Amino acid sequence: MNSLWFFIWVLNLGALRLISAQQSYDETGCDDVPFEPGSKYTCNTLMKSCQTYAVYRAQQNYQTISAISLLFDLNENDILQLNNITEPLQTLDAGREVLIPVICSCSGQYYQSNFSYITSDGDDYSHIACGIFEGLSKTLSLLEQNPYLPHKLRGGLRFSVPIKCACPNNQTISNGYEFLITYPIITNDKLTGISIKFNVPEQEIVGVNNMKPYPTIYPLTTLIVPAKKIPVLNLTVTATPEDSNIEPGSVIPKLGKVQKNKRNSKAWSCGLILGVGVSFAFLAFIFIGSLLVIINRRKKVKKLLSSSERSSQVSSLSPDLLVGMFTVKHPLLSYRLEELKVATGDFGEASKIGKLVYRGRLNSSKVAIKQMGSREVRSVINILTKINHVNLARLLGVCYGRSEQNPTFLVFEFAERGSLRDQLSKYSRSFELEWGKRMRIAFDMAIGLHYIHHCITPSYVHMDISSENVLVTSDWRAKIANFKHAKRVTATEDGYSSTEIGGLVMCRKGCMAPELLRGMVSPKVDVFAFGVVLLELISARETTGEMLLRDSVGFLRGGESEEGCTEKLRSFMDPSLKGDYPVNEALFLALLAKACTEEDPFHRPTMNDIVKALSKMI
Repeated sequence: MNSLWFFIWVLNLGALRLISAQQSYDETGCDDVPFEPGSKYTCNTLMKSCQTYAVYRAQQNYQTISAISLLFDLNENDILQLNNITEPLQTLDAGREVLIPVICSCSGQYYQSNFSYITSDGDDYSHIACGIFEGLSKTLSLLEQNPYLPHKLRGGLRFSVPIKCACPNNQTISNGYEFLITYPIITNDKLTGISIKFNVPEQEIVGVNNMKPYPTIYPLTTLIVPAKKIPVLNLTVTATPEDSNIEPGSVIPKLGKVQKNKRNSKAWSCGLILGVGVSFAFLAFIFIGSLLVIINRRKKVKKLLSSSERSSQVSSLSPDLLVGMFTVKHPLLSYRLEELKVATGDFGEASKIGKLVYRGRLNSSKVAIKQMGSREVRSVINILTKINHVNLARLLGVCYGRSEQNPTFLVFEFAERGSLRDQLSKYSRSFELEWGKRMRIAFDMAIGLHYIHHCITPSYVHMDISSENVLVTSDWRAKIANFKHAKRVTATEDGYSSTEIGGLVMCRKGCMAPELLRGMVSPKVDVFAFGVVLLELISARETTGEMLLRDSVGFLRGGESEEGCTEKLRSFMDPSLKGDYPVNEALFLALLAKACTEEDPFHRPTMNDIVKALSKMI
């Protein structure tokens, strides 16, 4: 009877792995030197980037959300909300699991999410990978990522930490799974407990990690756990002490190199002998089924590639990326006009912060309240209730007008420091905008645009990127705002097409891509405007008269000596920086801006290229 159940389990698992297997579970420890299958998660899908999550556990020095957010350089409010925690300085129990949002990108052959870590005296690669980051990275990965640093690290070094992550393939998404969560295993973890923690069938976890039946898992290794939506961790499930009899799916503690438990290996061998005898007759059936699946998938891949083989103007992501997720709308709060009048002092001049934009306070929270026309309102609500990203200004609620005399108002989260242009225009404020903050703002903008270009279906082009439409929060993070001109675009064999009807968007002078005058709409329109904003960010200048800002960096086009180029760059930089910036980073941003503002859109980089370039500098 046991052999029959074993066979059924093998057969189900075989079918499951044909459908869902994405990555291989790596049994080697965090500190082991040789790479085994699964040491890194391979880019085995057309999806080159995705939003996903990793699990981190509170530990000494990182026992508050504030400390954890600083470690991962993330907005603490996002982590608080994601984990249903109210106070950033609340001391968490040691080992308390916390979900961390990460952007997972394909770097060469492997997926990873890059973070920066500032070293302390006495740190070494093993301590950072296996201690501080709890096995989310491996020692050898750190050595590869930071080849120029010594093994014993001095304090104050910026250290690149590649976190293991993975993106779902088309089949996984079609099976209803939107995310693959990176889960670091600890002593006494069991697959049964992990499946309950994430409310995912155990066999799905086994299948997606390409594991053998009755697998053994090891501490300081990682699993990927499929999730149908943003997970809510069941914190009542904890790793329990091991029984005297090791169960399949239990953690086997390891010392040094991987050493398989002999009892478990023997049990696996006996089970395999029993199972193979019964299941051999079905192998032909499984083989034929798998062949049909592979043929069908190849047809799909070929069809997808046919529309993405052109140069970088066409995204290499799958067109059915996150299909279904984008159709789910986030709920909005409904406000009465009387509430907004009280919040803004009857829309008085004292609360006015822009054209038809007011500062207010609702339920003790600061908000921005914007008056809009009915057509614009429908467009903005249609977009912003379907997407949610830390670098996009969040729509909170709406107050619908009953008539033309009672206009509609949208309620947004409030950005304490106003627009980027506000920060750059006032000399007293620009002193606060030190170089590191400018680099972070540039990266935040790039991530926000990357999200609407590459991570949602259908893709959107903002169409009005400018320093006025980039908001700056109290902690100097950037959020892209004003989506009233955004257009939905679809990749075609000839480039991009938009099904949206609307006139030409006249964005701020100097930010409009030349091809817009010919009616060409593509993500490269936003790339051009992003380049102009980069030039504003490093120089604090604006386009004046007929002199376009991008013409001010003509010295980067060649013909200048190295010394002459450096001197002209220094004279172009914002004087409020007082020379306090790395010249190589300033030159990097200037050259990136030049590439973004090329006349021919086909010569501009994609936001995917830009995010990869900036991530190496942040």
